Amino acid sequence: MRADEIIDVDVDPKEVRRARWRRVAHFGVPLAGVVLIVAAIIAVTLYSYRSNRSDALALSQNLVAVLDQRVQAQVESYLDPAARAVQTLAGMRPDGGLSASGRPLLERLAQELLRDRPQLASLYIGDPQGNFLMVQRSPEGTLDTKLIAHDGAERQVTWYRRDDAGQVVTVEEDREDTFDPRTRPWYDGAVAADGLFWTDVYVFFTSQEPGLTVSRAIRGEGGELLGVAGGDITLAALSGFLADLQLGARGRALIVDGAGRLVAFPDPTRIVDHSDGDYGPAQMTTIGDPILTEAYDRIRVAGAGRSIVEIDGQRYIVAAA
Repeated sequence: MRADEIIDVDVDPKEVRRARWRRVAHFGVPLAGVVLIVAAIIAVTLYSYRSNRSDALALSQNLVAVLDQRVQAQVESYLDPAARAVQTLAGMRPDGGLSASGRPLLERLAQELLRDRPQLASLYIGDPQGNFLMVQRSPEGTLDTKLIAHDGAERQVTWYRRDDAGQVVTVEEDREDTFDPRTRPWYDGAVAADGLFWTDVYVFFTSQEPGLTVSRAIRGEGGELLGVAGGDITLAALSGFLADLQLGARGRALIVDGAGRLVAFPDPTRIVDHSDGDYGPAQMTTIGDPILTEAYDRIRVAGAGRSIVEIDGQRYIVAAA
């Protein structure tokens, strides 16, 4: 025992220990309880965050899947009736073809098909002799007819302009017209194709709107070529459909072809590229949206489907079909 150590002989060491434990119990247990409660709150918060994040991600993916299916269904329901109209026109083979005897039936059929399918800008037939019949929707909404008729070496181009009631009000001859259906991509493509032929997206000269053409060869019983039927399809309505989609605060939807040309975009003014003086469909790289451009580049590598990608530190759900 050290000389400076003092022992209080009147204090019971057991009582000292009990007092110490009482103080620990008085302050330590509530403090431990607070610590446990805070830990529980943190754990619940983390669990809720992860659970909510997982639920939100699942909900977002489901939303994207539904929108993906909706866009596909809209495109199919938009293009299919136009394609069936061309098939119907190609299947109508009146005696005389595009001669004066066969032409009226084809013209009436084309008019009825155009009235029933607003996505069609025109329907037409060209034959191996260069004869051509087209019923076209005018800017005023009437249905005009263009006729190219060959009588030996003589070639005549005539326009029949109609009013809202369908009555011819003006007949115009165009001696400057040099159009030959046999030189057009839709004609050659249909002759070489087995069934329907679809052109690339291009900009219609008259309306300056994007569109495409679907065509089909008309053949006789022996397989001989009688002509080609075609139809021009405007695509502006698809852009309106995309603009009305609810995609959240930062979601975007677009339709693009395999060469990166815009087919439909929520802002239709950005579809046509005027930069080089010619009118053509805008490329993905020209629309000024780096996120969409990066997503498209990744889709070209990975292919169709849905995935989560990180671009510039942000995570995006990307879906392509």
